[in-house]
Amino acid sequence: MTFKAVTTKLPGTVAAGDGICLNIEAPNLKEVGGDLRSQFSRKGFYTYSVVVFCDAALRIMAATAEQCGSIGDGMVHSCSWLHDFIRQGNLPAQFHVVLDEAFKCTQQELSAHPKPRAPNRLSTEQDAFNFYLSLQRQVIERCFALLTWRWGVFWRPIKVKFGGIKDLVDCCCRYVLPPLCVMAA
Repeated sequence: MTFKAVTTKLPGTVAAGDGICLNIEAPNLKEVGGDLRSQFSRKGFYTYSVVVFCDAALRIMAATAEQCGSIGDGMVHSCSWLHDFIRQGNLPAQFHVVLDEAFKCTQQELSAHPKPRAPNRLSTEQDAFNFYLSLQRQVIERCFALLTWRWGVFWRPIKVKFGGIKDLVDCCCRYVLPPLCVMAA
């Protein structure tokens, strides 16, 4: 399966990415340097933030785990090796990744046009772009469903020492489907 099979309107897509907040038990104050509040998310529970990229066949290509659960997806990604890789020009110019509106839109990191406040509307071209981008982005949502379904550890708050969560996530991401590459900090 390729992104071209999803839609031919955005040629050159090599990955879809998004963030997921994993529900964790409240960490020990020592484990988080006394900053327990930074692990509490806007969702109302303690979280561990992870940004994942997958290909059209739902194979995880990259995952970046950020210990601070209150950080947004865009910030986690902006501190990742994959963002640096793309920004440094290592991804050939004809290729790009698709993301949601939580991420900054660049030439090779495409995100949706924000919906304007009423009564303004997106132009026809912007609305069409968002539609086709959404078709390709649905791949990462299916990947998250597969990841959480496959590993029961994600069905409830994770009960692992805080320092071991990154390793747990790394292991689970590697064995959802055959991986393309490994997780990085």
